[in-house]
Amino acid sequence: MEEFKRLYTSEKSKRDIGVFFKKTVKAREGVDTLGGTSNASVEGTTHNVRKSETVAFSNWINR
Repeated sequence: MEEFKRLYTSEKSKRDIGVFFKKTVKAREGVDTLGGTSNASVEGTTHNVRKSETVAFSNWINR
């Protein structure tokens, strides 16, 4: 049973889109992860922003 659990977990992590997404986001450079500003929005809610997007938005606002 222990071997089954280990193999199942190993194979599931290879196909789990959430795991894949987290690995991809962590591997990228220039990406910040932001949480909400209230307790309700912080729980499990994040937004990934590239630094280039932040600069482009700032430039657009400040023109």
